[in-house]
Amino acid sequence: MEEEYLNDEEEMRDFKRRVRQKKRIRGFLIVVNAIVLAYLLYSIGDMVFSFATTYFTEKDGDIILIRNKNEEESKAIYDKYIDKVVVANDYGIYGNYLHLNEHHIENKYFTSFERLVFVKVSDDTEYESKHDMILDGQFLDRGYNLSALSEGDYIVSVYKKNETYKTEEKQKIVKLASSSPIERTIFTLPDQDGIRKKITIKNKITSPCMVVSVKEVTKLDDDYYDLVMIGANDKLDQLQDSALHIKKCDKENGLTCAYKTKASYAIVLDENRAMPLQSYYLSPSSNFEADQILDGNHALSGYDADEYIRELGGSILKAGYCINDVSHSCEVTPDISLNDFGKMTYRVGDEITLEEIKSILY
Repeated sequence: MEEEYLNDEEEMRDFKRRVRQKKRIRGFLIVVNAIVLAYLLYSIGDMVFSFATTYFTEKDGDIILIRNKNEEESKAIYDKYIDKVVVANDYGIYGNYLHLNEHHIENKYFTSFERLVFVKVSDDTEYESKHDMILDGQFLDRGYNLSALSEGDYIVSVYKKNETYKTEEKQKIVKLASSSPIERTIFTLPDQDGIRKKITIKNKITSPCMVVSVKEVTKLDDDYYDLVMIGANDKLDQLQDSALHIKKCDKENGLTCAYKTKASYAIVLDENRAMPLQSYYLSPSSNFEADQILDGNHALSGYDADEYIRELGGSILKAGYCINDVSHSCEVTPDISLNDFGKMTYRVGDEITLEEIKSILY
């Protein structure tokens, strides 16, 4: 009987011990779950806060600052110049040339505006310098030559061809139709002192208008080149220059390599070309017209017959449009979002010297 009582007592103690262990485990799990839940709530809260901060900051008036001014001072400068906004729904770069279009850049019209005036903004009472250009949308070299701008911040004013520029009056100013912020940079070639112009196109939905900022610099961004050259390795090795930052692409993968490279200019070395330059671009007297891209039967004509000039031309020349039976038209398609700005491209004989190349580019 006593033995039986002892067994019952031991079983009771064992039972209580197991109950305590379960309580401790349950308590531990409750603490762990509470910590995990708190972390999740913190993460979600942080994400919501970050999104709300970004969203409402932009909605509340995030503007492009100009002339190193704060937001309030920049707003005052904008107010000095802007009468109303003209929306450009498409834009493109070819070399150093900017093209703006109220609709869509297509075969017939690279630029829809007759005349653009780039006004260097000032925070003083006097207006500063302006750069005026009459445009012809059917030629790629009738966009706006950004390399002509001196250092400063510019807004772009729209005029009719024969309209008089209204000094010290508010203007019709261009803004790009984009819901996402735009900040795209190109560089000019260096001058004899090694000075380049860093040109940045800026646009925000929350800012009054597009701004073009020009700054003089002595070096390129790490991923940018003055020039990309395509050709046989032995020919490329002969073309060295300490002043120019050159990317060299061999013939095997030259088109894709050159397309992925950030640069404003491209040179293609052609062993079968006796002439020092094959020019599809230069002056209004050339046959470089927009309506020569493709005829109604998709036959190749004009610059479209040259895959390098067409594909390296970027979005403005419909690079990567991938048409059946059109040589290389699908080659850059997978990388089309990497670099839609067009390179001014020349095909030359592979015996050309670097000095001759410079005479073409400059």
